[in-house]
Amino acid sequence: MHSAPQIVAVINHMSASGKSLSAVNIAASLAASERRTLLVDLDPQANATSYLGAGSTMGRTLADVLVTAGGGLVDVIAPTELRHLEIIAASGDLLRVEVEFMKRTNPFLRLKELLSELPPSYEFMVIDTPPGFGMLTLNAMMTAHSVVIPVQASSRGLAGLSSLLSTIELMQAKLRHDLWLDGMILTQVDSRRDAALQFEDESRQAFNELVFAQTIPVDHQLVAAASLGQPALLYNATSPGAMSYLSVTKQWLRRRSEVMDTVMETITGDEPRAHRYIDQSERKSCLAL
Repeated sequence: MHSAPQIVAVINHMSASGKSLSAVNIAASLAASERRTLLVDLDPQANATSYLGAGSTMGRTLADVLVTAGGGLVDVIAPTELRHLEIIAASGDLLRVEVEFMKRTNPFLRLKELLSELPPSYEFMVIDTPPGFGMLTLNAMMTAHSVVIPVQASSRGLAGLSSLLSTIELMQAKLRHDLWLDGMILTQVDSRRDAALQFEDESRQAFNELVFAQTIPVDHQLVAAASLGQPALLYNATSPGAMSYLSVTKQWLRRRSEVMDTVMETITGDEPRAHRYIDQSERKSCLAL
């Protein structure tokens, strides 16, 4: 008998934060550890859909199901190249969902209702949200048990972070929904630049344990993989970007009181270098907003 899946929303209201890239590679890392995972692309830009190569092969999308009474999400779930990862694709039509939801009395639970109707076969669901806090993002927040926030390693990224946290707290209070903040992922970190190191230091001083120990480096292979419609671990499992996302996912699971026992061995074998990016901290708890 399957228990209910753990649902995490990947959120940032600013562009160029690495949000969709993080959603795809976290979902892929979970799948690589043989945990059946569903990626829900709720962003009208459909970047996560594109990064998994699903955009050109799918007809009906999430938007069609959200605004119509007939059918369900099972009709729009598609496989990916990873055996344990499936996707619900997005399209630009999600923009009309925002408009349609504004006409409804209580549109905040639509996604939650639809996902609850799926067969209980997934361990994890990862939701890629739109930038901003419109109806689609609110649906994701009402559906998820927790959120992860990717933050670009720049002064711009740090400047918007406090307002983002305040907005999440406000929405949590107004919607009366218990939502956990699992942590922040520092993305596009160039360790060769003093500014990037300073950003990381300031972020850790300001937010302490909320910042994941592992950062995501600047890695052209992440971009190359996405352009080919692949998660990084399929493009090059030992690339710095792929290994970093595997490590972040392992840390996230520890925070969710789980351990990813075999993912590194599954992807890279027994090479010692496969463990260079693993943070050895044994954090077990999540952090509440």
